[in-house]
Amino acid sequence: AAMTRILTDGIDQVMRDRRFKMRARAKQIGELMVKFIREHIDKERNLDSAFKKLKPSYAAWKQKKYPGKGILRATDNLYKSIKYTVTNKQRH
Repeated sequence: AAMTRILTDGIDQVMRDRRFKMRARAKQIGELMVKFIREHIDKERNLDSAFKKLKPSYAAWKQKKYPGKGILRATDNLYKSIKYTVTNKQRH
């Protein structure tokens, strides 16, 4: 809940800051979202609870194949793919 509050406060602050145009604000929000999602993965937490523990047999295999890697972090392909894009396109 604390991480969610930090995110919503950050978005609120960005949207109130009139020094930046919408595109710059969208970029800041994208950066906040990426940070928020990666922090959840790093801490192995959902919005309100810890990730479900790996089954012992899978955890043992994963530790052998990917030593020290946490849940959702075996190859880091997923982690590195978490990005944002700001475009000029508008949807109605």
